[in-house]
Amino acid sequence: MQNPVHPEGCSGTLPILNTQFKLLFCCKIFMSITLDDVRHVAKLSALQLGEEEVEQRAKELSDILAYVDKLSSLSTRGIPPTSHVHGVVNAFREDVVTESLPVEELKKSAPDFKNENFRVPKIL
Repeated sequence: MQNPVHPEGCSGTLPILNTQFKLLFCCKIFMSITLDDVRHVAKLSALQLGEEEVEQRAKELSDILAYVDKLSSLSTRGIPPTSHVHGVVNAFREDVVTESLPVEELKKSAPDFKNENFRVPKIL
């Protein structure tokens, strides 16, 4: 009997990442995107795709997943996890109190300024 989480012949070492839509791969067994998968995601995203676009997106997404599958075969031992590709730790500056622009200078650039306040249209 086939395991419902892992396909037949699967070692079961990696979990399926998305069992509901079957968009991803399991245990290095690549699953391609079907036209129905693209139509379903397009419907969820409120996108209106023509049949030619559905076929093109299915091919593009399948190509992406094939590339991810190819990358999954690489060893990442000894490579630390990263949240971004560059080594910037903290790009913030020191919080230093400085002089503000004079009110008269602010009035020049504001289309509607009253009682030392910017007036803006109501948005409701």
